[in-house]
Amino acid sequence: VGWRNSLRSRAEQVASVIHSFRQGGGAALSRTQVLARLADLLQALRKTVDEITGDGSFQAATREMATMGVPQTLAADAHAARRAAVGLAGMAHELASKEVEGLRAERPLTRRFRAPQTLAVLQAAQALVR
Repeated sequence: VGWRNSLRSRAEQVASVIHSFRQGGGAALSRTQVLARLADLLQALRKTVDEITGDGSFQAATREMATMGVPQTLAADAHAARRAAVGLAGMAHELASKEVEGLRAERPLTRRFRAPQTLAVLQAAQALVR
């Protein structure tokens, strides 16, 4: 039960953070800062899933429950938690796209001043997606 709650709460946390940022919850943060927060969240998600699914007792427990006919959704919960990372990638893509659109909207003279910021956002988004 602890594994299940951990997996589900982490996936829900990812969905909640993405929803919050899309609703303007990170308005005071730069795009680079938002991407850093998303990267931290992705790291926490990976750690949770890896610790649970990598635990030797996880595989043994799921096999034992299957043998006994006990209904359980641990594998599905782990898969759902992994799928939550797709939302983080989508958010990174949105932020990178908005940054590039902003750069393109700049006048040629001011583009050179915005280019380093845009590059930082694109690199952060790329790192998150990898």
